Order: sequence, then C-alpha cells, then structure tokens
Amino acid sequence: MVGESHIVRQALRDTFTPPSTLDLLDVTHDCDYQEPEGYPPLVAALERRHGQHVVITCGAKQALMATFVAAKQAGMFGVALRSPYWPQMLPAIEAAGLVPVTSDIPIPGCAYLLVSPNNPDGHVTSLAEALVLQEQCRQLGVPLIHDGAYHGPIYVPGELSCLASTSIFSIAKQYGLSGLRVGYIVTDDPVVKQVACDYVETTTVGASALSQRAVHRILEQEEATPGLRELFTHRAQLLLAQAKQVAAKLHPDVLNATGVEQSIGMFGWFKVGSRFDANRARIAVAPGEAFGDDTRVRLNLAIEQHLLYEAVDRLNAL
Repeated sequence: MVGESHIVRQALRDTFTPPSTLDLLDVTHDCDYQEPEGYPPLVAALERRHGQHVVITCGAKQALMATFVAAKQAGMFGVALRSPYWPQMLPAIEAAGLVPVTSDIPIPGCAYLLVSPNNPDGHVTSLAEALVLQEQCRQLGVPLIHDGAYHGPIYVPGELSCLASTSIFSIAKQYGLSGLRVGYIVTDDPVVKQVACDYVETTTVGASALSQRAVHRILEQEEATPGLRELFTHRAQLLLAQAKQVAAKLHPDVLNATGVEQSIGMFGWFKVGSRFDANRARIAVAPGEAFGDDTRVRLNLAIEQHLLYEAVDRLNAL
C-alpha cells in the first residue's frame, strides 16, 4: 500500500464501463507471446496519443532499466539525477552498469534523468527549466530522459513537455492499475526503441497480454467517448485533493504538513516532528533516508480514504 494509487483506481472504476473493460480473455489470440514492442493495438493507441515510437514494458521500472541499458550502449558511464530520489532508482542504474550521480544539472558522460513530477517531493520542472536542461544535454552530447510516471493531467495541472527524446510512463500511476504491471517508453530515437525491444525480449518476452489488452480497452473507451478521460481525471483530482486536506490535519509536532494541499502528485513529503513514531502509531511509511533525506518521511496519500483518516488519527494521538 506504500505506493498504490487506490483512489485513482476508484475514479477509474466509477468512470469506465464494466465488464467490457475487464472481460478480456480470448484464448485464440491472447495466449501467445506479444511482439517485442507490445500488443499492437495498444502500441498503436499510445503512438496516436504521443506521436512517437512506443515500447510496452513490464512496469515503468523495466522501462527505466531498458533506457539505462540504451544509455550504456551509447557510451555513457553514469546517470545524473536530482535528490531526493526514488530509492529503487539507484540499484536500477547500477544494474545497467552505470554510476548514479546526484546532480541538479547535466554533467559530461552521464545521461540526465529528469523525474518530473519528482518522487517523493512532487517537484515539477517548468517548461523553461526543461528547455535549459535540453540545451545543456545537447551541448554535452548526453541523453535527456524524462521519468514521467507521475506526469499527466491527474497530477500536473495542464500539460508539461520536458522535450526529452525518451520518456517513461506508468499505467499504475495513470489509472491506478499497479497489478497489471504495464509501463511504456515513448521515444523519437529508433536506436533506443530497438535496444528497449531487445531488453524486453531478453528479460521477460513482454508484459502480460491480458494486462495489455485491459489497458487497450480503457484507451478504446477514452477514444470512443468524448469527455470520458476528462471526467475520470476530474474525479481522480478531486479524490487526491480531499486526501491532501485530510493530511493537512496532521499535528506539526508529529509531521509538518505545511503546503501539502498544494503539493503535486500522490505522496506527502513530511518533515518529522518530535512526537513522530511510526511503529507506535502502527502505520507504514517510507523513511526519508532511503530517498536521500533522513529528516523526512514519505506517506502515500492515494490509499483508500478511510485508511488515510485512520492513519492521521493514530499519528495525532501520539
């Protein structure tokens, strides 16, 4: 539950029509291995949306690892990224044979990983800042990669283009469907596409066909029904806003929730107060030291609302 987007899934369930979205199995067509780039109708739908090459992966983390492998093959020795960072990012970079380097700016020999909105603190890189990063990467001859797991209308007001040649997206965060294990790469670089296809083929022979078909059913409904995606987005945004209002009730001696109602994304990035004790409150938190800042903790604000209320009550009772 630490990273699940349950209330986004609730908005999806309230908006899209069952059972057509979930009644999936076609034994004749769906039980074979998929093409290396993914289930063709889903790839086509996402390419229409993004206007670039798409490769479907087993979750966004596999997409990131495939992209890191492409950076390694392009001659990079490391990946630069800002702090705080998602804890699993460092071992993913190292697994590709690269060195993780914390830096707010691109540096020679390192692909630059722009995580926006950032996990855990929700930092959003503006278009002006992204243009600067793009030019710096161009001058250094290094790839600019956008981890856009939390990019999209639910989490970011309006559209932000970071102008990266390769971006990573997450169906888990877009639709609350973590268990489907579907992520994808969007790239204008045919070499990155081929490396990603080879990586997927080597490591898993693709994401589950049933999972990909489920995502395609959702996209089909969005394309066929004007306003459906906007309705879903509005419902998810409303639930997230309500969750942040609940988190704002945390006592500052437990967790400082200043600014949480204006934060971007599904997480709260809280300064630890003198009364904070997760074990005594019997709640699960992601400790800040895992993200590079031991003065804070990350809480998932997208869990079911009754559980969030209970967690806030337990913490305030300390």
